[in-house]
Amino acid sequence: MNISVINVSKTYETVKALKNVSFQLNSGEITALIGSNGAGKTTIIKCLTKLTNFDEGNIYIDDIDINKIKNENYKISYIPDAPVYFEQLTVLENLQFICSAYKKDYSEISPIIEELQLQEYLSFFPDKLSKGNKKKLMIAFALLKDFDILIADEPFDGLDPVLVKIFKNILLKQKKMGKIVLVSTHLLDLAQTFCDKYVILNNGKVLKEASKEKLFDSMDLVDKKDYTVENIYLKLLEKDYMRDK
Repeated sequence: MNISVINVSKTYETVKALKNVSFQLNSGEITALIGSNGAGKTTIIKCLTKLTNFDEGNIYIDDIDINKIKNENYKISYIPDAPVYFEQLTVLENLQFICSAYKKDYSEISPIIEELQLQEYLSFFPDKLSKGNKKKLMIAFALLKDFDILIADEPFDGLDPVLVKIFKNILLKQKKMGKIVLVSTHLLDLAQTFCDKYVILNNGKVLKEASKEKLFDSMDLVDKKDYTVENIYLKLLEKDYMRDK
């Protein structure tokens, strides 16, 4: 399975958020979506998840236009940057509600609770949770759904180092199962430790799409210590800035 994003553009009033964006996502691969605030990361994620329409271009899953796929048949799970939950329900009740909505057995909740270390928070109302625990709840919601594609918008924000490692392992498990995984993140050093491919955005356009190896091979770097995603990202931004001057 693959997702092809082809010349996608999106304008909000007078702001062109995406400018002919093209890239591909593949099964069994974790792709990092990299860019500063306002680069277009969240907009392209909203297009992929069908939370917003795009003005031009196409997005295909195995040559099928996503706009022709019914939402109930669109096997995509999404971890948003901002938490979304039912305020009047406890953590456990939220999980049970999501389980029922996806027509899953309640027994599937327990291993996710244990893996994400949510046991002591089950009786809490989500508003009383820390930022990190709210993020864990969003991850749990996403894992309860049957999906072929997992998209996460800044999923590591608010997680402590232990939970970062746990969630990295969750993503690597999805990769091993042949899922398509797309992760938007500002944590470039972290992304370098587990992502297979990078899509670098700036000002609504793709500066680079490459595997880790090809990304490093494409840059003229003198010292091996410079071969980091962060350094290459900064060099690409500098080149883009000079082109626009």
